[in-house]
Amino acid sequence: MVTASLTLRRCPFVDVASLDPATVCGLHLGLAEGMAEQIGGLTVDHLTHTDPRSAGCHLQVSFEDDNKRSEQ
Repeated sequence: MVTASLTLRRCPFVDVASLDPATVCGLHLGLAEGMAEQIGGLTVDHLTHTDPRSAGCHLQVSFEDDNKRSEQ
């Protein structure tokens, strides 16, 4: 299993996220999980959110290493 951390550079909903970060961050997490499900073999492990005005939230994902699967 390989893990990666993606940094989200800008919150498109900064005004709303400043008032209700749990809802907006939950929406972003749900979108990421839906995309991972459609891609297949990718799992969203965690979203670490920060102040939406400064952005920089981190999305932790994991996936199967295709090279290791072909070796088995």
